[in-house]
Amino acid sequence: GQFETTADPGADLSMAGFAADLVAVTGALFGGDERTHVVGHSLGGLVAATAVVDSPDLWASLTLMCSGPGGFDGAKGREALDGALLIETEGLEAAYRSRARRAMERGQEPPSEQIEQFLLERFMANSPESLAAMARLLATAPDRTADLAGSGVKVAVVRGEHDDAWSHAAQDVLAAALDTSVVVLRQSAHSPAVEAPEETRDALVRIWMS
Repeated sequence: GQFETTADPGADLSMAGFAADLVAVTGALFGGDERTHVVGHSLGGLVAATAVVDSPDLWASLTLMCSGPGGFDGAKGREALDGALLIETEGLEAAYRSRARRAMERGQEPPSEQIEQFLLERFMANSPESLAAMARLLATAPDRTADLAGSGVKVAVVRGEHDDAWSHAAQDVLAAALDTSVVVLRQSAHSPAVEAPEETRDALVRIWMS
């Protein structure tokens, strides 16, 4: 249900449902004969963590990129829930405009007119049902740190230098509990694969080869 894909009526938009989709896609692509390295970005990290905990024998490693131990706490969690409600009551464009206003209030530099139009069109192409469900998961997903530590799967924690989705302190605690340290990608924020593609590639290769 994201960006020009449809969410089927009655689709399971729970965390377990998204994790099951990940397992199904991995099986379709790789056949399940060998363990697979999985990278989960942002909410995708929470989904991937669920898949790893539920089916640890499928995975060679998990990389949590710009993600966290669970859903957002405090004000960010409330903001995610408010966003879900706004999508359901006023629609996608109202939710997008509200998010853009909050970014400006936090002092974030506005994008160029061309980029702004692209971001709006991309946001509007989402399934409202799927986007609202994902916003709620960002606020309510449980902390899976202990489950990951007991899964037997190697976990890496990666973030952009300027990423502010989850707190750096929370990511540091997560990494320490998983007996690792955070890999920080320079000159990037929440989308290092776009902002620092070569450094992101090199970091992932080092993780997979270690």
